[in-house]
Amino acid sequence: MTYCACGCRTKISPRRRAGGFVRFVSGHNARGRRYTQRHRRRISIAQRRAWKTRVDSRKVGDARVWRGYVHVKTSDRRGASRWKSQHVLVMETKLGRRLKKGEAVHHINGVATDNRRRNLFLCESIAAHSKLHATLGRLLAGLMKDKIVVFDRKKRTYLRAA
Repeated sequence: MTYCACGCRTKISPRRRAGGFVRFVSGHNARGRRYTQRHRRRISIAQRRAWKTRVDSRKVGDARVWRGYVHVKTSDRRGASRWKSQHVLVMETKLGRRLKKGEAVHHINGVATDNRRRNLFLCESIAAHSKLHATLGRLLAGLMKDKIVVFDRKKRTYLRAA
């Protein structure tokens, strides 16, 4: 058994950490150290800078694309802000209520950034949404088999056959 290196005589178990063994009880490594006013100012500036990089300073209503979907910063009744998918917001506005647990919104044309009302369809469950995507995949496979749709490797896209 070893003791804390600050001199407080607290027993610590000798376990390995990155760079060697543990020498201090948590928080005791700066004990008794005299920081100058300049040093304290530098620490506070660095902490503020680090905090600013973590806090997303975008305003409510701002939008961004994340994982292919448009997300909008919203605020709830308590004033807390969070990011919400725009297609979900559009569907909730159309329905006049929030989505129920398990409901999903489907983009009819497959374009995740096209959030027009006529392009959105409400699926009553995640399974129904998955079924829609499966039928779309089978339809594409059938169109490719009948040579109506082809995949152009040079352009890396699907095209209507000529």
